[in-house]
Amino acid sequence: MTRKYCLVIFLFQLLTIISGCSGHSDTPTPRPVAYPRLSVAPEAYHPINAAGVSLEINDAAVDSLYARQSSTWLNITYPAYCNGSVIYCTITPTSQSEIDRVIDNRLERIALNLGGSPAEVTNLQSPAGWDCRLVKALSPIVTPLQFIASGNEKVITGAYYISAPGDSVAPLIDAVERDIIHLLKTLK
Repeated sequence: MTRKYCLVIFLFQLLTIISGCSGHSDTPTPRPVAYPRLSVAPEAYHPINAAGVSLEINDAAVDSLYARQSSTWLNITYPAYCNGSVIYCTITPTSQSEIDRVIDNRLERIALNLGGSPAEVTNLQSPAGWDCRLVKALSPIVTPLQFIASGNEKVITGAYYISAPGDSVAPLIDAVERDIIHLLKTLK
């Protein structure tokens, strides 16, 4: 090899080393794209009365009542969750002779909303004697949480509707599940 060629290679390596070492900073640099952290509402509740039923909902939720023929609709909206996700509730007065038919009808609706998705069922009873079931879908669907409660000659059903189902909203679904369990435990 010629001296000139060796000198060029040496200068090239020297420039590479120098340029690699200059301008380096130990200051951390944030990633250009970050995934948002979903914040959930604190577990603080207030009582409401709807169609002769007392229950407690999360302070971050907004309730609205609509009377329709023989039933009352209660919408519990979470404005900060996925563009206002909602728990749609129906309060249906019934008699002892009709209660089984109404419950069967509502259980059929819950099964249709699941669309064949596997689900986990939690049974509980409120201190006031309401028999309650909470159904949680184990797949991402638009109604991941549904419930049915019966007592005091009334049947209450509800479905949590979320406009963006998927794994990324799991913290919101878990928070609303805690709220629904609290709602069911406080039924009077």
